Amino acid sequence: ILKKVEKINLVHLGRALSVSLSAGIAPIDKALYSDVSQLINGADAACRYAKGDNENRIHVMDSSKSEYALFMQDRNLLSILDEAIANDHFFLMFQRISPVNDSNNRCHYEALLRLQSEDGENIPPGLFIPVAERSKLMPKIDRWVIDRVFSQLTPNMHVAINLSGQSISDRKLGDFILSLAHKYTVKPEQITFEITETAAIENIEKTQEFIAMLRCEGYAFALDDFGTGLSSYQYLKNLPIDYIKIDGMFVKEIDEDEFSYAMIKSINSFAHTIGLKTIAEFVTSAPIHEKLKEIGVDFAQGFYLHKPQILEQIIKNTELDVPPEDNVV
Repeated sequence: ILKKVEKINLVHLGRALSVSLSAGIAPIDKALYSDVSQLINGADAACRYAKGDNENRIHVMDSSKSEYALFMQDRNLLSILDEAIANDHFFLMFQRISPVNDSNNRCHYEALLRLQSEDGENIPPGLFIPVAERSKLMPKIDRWVIDRVFSQLTPNMHVAINLSGQSISDRKLGDFILSLAHKYTVKPEQITFEITETAAIENIEKTQEFIAMLRCEGYAFALDDFGTGLSSYQYLKNLPIDYIKIDGMFVKEIDEDEFSYAMIKSINSFAHTIGLKTIAEFVTSAPIHEKLKEIGVDFAQGFYLHKPQILEQIIKNTELDVPPEDNVV
């Protein structure tokens, strides 16, 4: 059937159109599917895998790879996400981003999205974020995060907010942010938006438009996970940003791996040359922090410096002048 479809010559209004087919197959296996409903779900999952590769292909559900179990996990997480969006089950934690050498640089915080299931279990972001992205839910979730941060922000706080690639493509997001800032009396200099390098590159024109619009108002931008792309430096030329956030895969090995050390040193030197500040994430030990000082990285973030807290605790500790890491969740 696939080969026959590939040979179809479809012409519409004088133009030749390509025709493609994706198909999913679930082998009838009583050990894997207990009833017909599960079997149909298996075939549906196979179709999704086939279409996900964006090419003409047939996907046969492979029980040895636990593909059906992963598909059902995704469906269950999607149900939890829908429930969380409808009933406000998300919550935020905040992690401090501290100056490494220059005490004149004020510390700020990154807002970290968290999710609890109905039974009170914390679901790791590494599990629910990919499902939200595949289900196109990230624009709704990002708007929830922005609203929650803006509504809770105190006048002396500076917070970094992560934005997904899907949100960057939303042309109405900029106006949404400006309206919230007016509603909650948030100053633009209190907010930095973090965009991953991959998302920025995939949506380069829309990213440029979005950043340009908000930077005119005074908002800052950081390019997250920097160093993962093959053309990282090239894209900096076209992105008007303020910070580079060095990918944690290099940072966590900087005290033991010469390549990681050289990579961070190179990124830091280049960033400073073009007037950008650097942030190193995944700082988990004193030796890593000392290496970052040696290189001259501007800011550091990680469990060694501060374990994430809810905002109320941070505000309370700030008022009492208590180091944030002394009272953590």
